[in-house]
Amino acid sequence: MTKLKVLVTGHTGFKGSWLSLWLSMNGHELYGISLPPLKNSIYEKSNLDKIFSKSVIQDISDFSKVKDFINTVKPDLIYHLAAQPLVIDSYLNPVQTIQSNVIGSLNILESVKDSTSVKKLLMVTTDKVYKNIGKVDGYSEEEMLGGEDPYSVSKSMTDLMIQSWSKSFKLPNLAIVRAGNVIGGGDRSPNRLIPDLVHALNSKTPLTIRNPDSVRPWQHVLDCLNGYETAMAKLSNSNIEDNIWNFGPDDNQKMTVKEVCELAITSWPSSDSTEINYVSDNKSEYKESKILTLNADKAHRDLGWSNKLNNQAAVEFTMEWEYKVSNGSDPFKITEEQISKFLNI
Repeated sequence: MTKLKVLVTGHTGFKGSWLSLWLSMNGHELYGISLPPLKNSIYEKSNLDKIFSKSVIQDISDFSKVKDFINTVKPDLIYHLAAQPLVIDSYLNPVQTIQSNVIGSLNILESVKDSTSVKKLLMVTTDKVYKNIGKVDGYSEEEMLGGEDPYSVSKSMTDLMIQSWSKSFKLPNLAIVRAGNVIGGGDRSPNRLIPDLVHALNSKTPLTIRNPDSVRPWQHVLDCLNGYETAMAKLSNSNIEDNIWNFGPDDNQKMTVKEVCELAITSWPSSDSTEINYVSDNKSEYKESKILTLNADKAHRDLGWSNKLNNQAAVEFTMEWEYKVSNGSDPFKITEEQISKFLNI
């Protein structure tokens, strides 16, 4: 495999950490731009700084620093993952959410205009870009974008901006990828199901789960990243509409919050348990969609991509990582082992 210079924005985040180690295992030269990692995150616990030729901790919304770093590094490929990724945080910090998600993405686009080094650019948005009308058969790539909460709006704005810039300016070969709720070892984001559940299991404390009947397009982070990698590998110059892909579970793999929670508890490798209280949070000041699903037929058809891990395997991978690391195993080694195991499926 050809060794390439690869820039990952958001490399200290959950997805960015898994992606960076995957790319490192493939022999690429890595560079990163991101905010500091969360405490006890996979990036921090695995000491992933060591796999980067150079990484900088800075706000992606600072245009001059982003452009200077890209001009200095001269990467061949860019994976743009940096974002404020949480719905609740978007209510608490709407301006910061817009600055990170919209302005940060704009800075990447502006920095690579007329670039002589960057050959491919993968822009990560989300399943929440779609105008949610309660569809049960999944949103496909051509459907209307929209959103009610500040996070969804910021990502819809970003997605539309990327499409506009790709048609209006000279940019590298570019793709937009949209995925849903990913799970996996080492996620430490607040108010997320698996991190909260793992904390409850390790501390043997009760846990309250909001909206247990809500449906989300759950998938393991490695299946999601396999979609990103497949898209990047096959990306070539074409209309942007042809280079937009959803990556999500098949119809028979959709699960409610409660189903994921119960599967995670049964997958925990010890007899430890915790008290779970399920609450239908209809009075919450933070509006969240009841059902959100993706149609990934285009990725199946165009890229030959599909999930390797079913629901049970995805949750088992996640809980195995968390259990082993909480009991003293080397998180870097466990992550490498799970990536290798996944690639050999």
